[in-house]
Amino acid sequence: MKLTERVIELVTVTAVAINPIDKHVGARLRSRLLLMGVDHATLAEMIGVTILEVQKHESGENRINAERLFDIARVLDAPASYFFEGYCPPRSNVTRPSGDVSEMKYEESLAERSVINLRFARAELVTADGAEGLFRALAHIDGALLELMQLAPSCVSATGAAA
Repeated sequence: MKLTERVIELVTVTAVAINPIDKHVGARLRSRLLLMGVDHATLAEMIGVTILEVQKHESGENRINAERLFDIARVLDAPASYFFEGYCPPRSNVTRPSGDVSEMKYEESLAERSVINLRFARAELVTADGAEGLFRALAHIDGALLELMQLAPSCVSATGAAA
């Protein structure tokens, strides 16, 4: 076997697909950086990593650990949950609580949580101070509406208003 064939084989074997949640968190990181007007160099310096690491986090190539996500959220003035908003795991990977909790009750609790998130986001919108606060509140409303649409698409119209 030629050396180039061996290298291609090794690269093919070691190539790992990007996890969908890592890709989603990276996309949310990219959105937040744009929204806040922060570049890779500034974020990298503030959280103590290289620019390349920030770029790899943004692409989903490198998973962001909890401590780093906490630091990123603090620097970008967002809750850590912001980076997961709108993520819907594939149905096959969803695990239900065990015990006597019925599937219907579980779905109802998710819907209640989404409605509560929407109410908090609305309250945040009402009390928003300045453009930055307004954008943050709108992002939270958008995330809550996405959650609701994923739980019950027939209950929310395409415009995001409750049907």
